[in-house]
Amino acid sequence: MPPGAPPAATGAGRLAVRDMTERYRQRLAEVLDRWSPEEHEEAREMLRRFSQALISELPPAPQAA
Repeated sequence: MPPGAPPAATGAGRLAVRDMTERYRQRLAEVLDRWSPEEHEEAREMLRRFSQALISELPPAPQAA
């Protein structure tokens, strides 16, 4: 890995982050449920963008040598 390059996540690491992201999204949805998010498109869209942003920030998978 070149100096200063971000660390690459393994397949298992990427799955773990994906699982944590989903659990966090579910928890946020539970909190927002008290505010009826199903009636507020803006809240649903915010949750979707936020969960996608978390996943998109994962480092790339390591390349085979």
